[in-house]
Amino acid sequence: MEEERNLKGTRDTLKYFRLSDTGNFEERARLIDVFNEPTSKLYFYPEQDRIVFTEDEVKKFSLDQYGESIPYIDGELTIFNNYFFDFWGYYLTV
Repeated sequence: MEEERNLKGTRDTLKYFRLSDTGNFEERARLIDVFNEPTSKLYFYPEQDRIVFTEDEVKKFSLDQYGESIPYIDGELTIFNNYFFDFWGYYLTV
């Protein structure tokens, strides 16, 4: 029996996830050089949860419900990366 291929066309097991901010912050220390003397500086780093998806869930992802497809009009040009980042960027960074 042949093993099923993943979305990248290989037989490797892939992990699909995205990070989501929890709203909490974690205190961290960083060493900085002040007048040739190492000094510790505190800063706050946002905590993030990892939201995991199965391959079947990823295969069912669709952006169709959020907008319209790029129209094909003879003689006009849509620069794809401008369209993609300007319109879909909002939904992809949620």
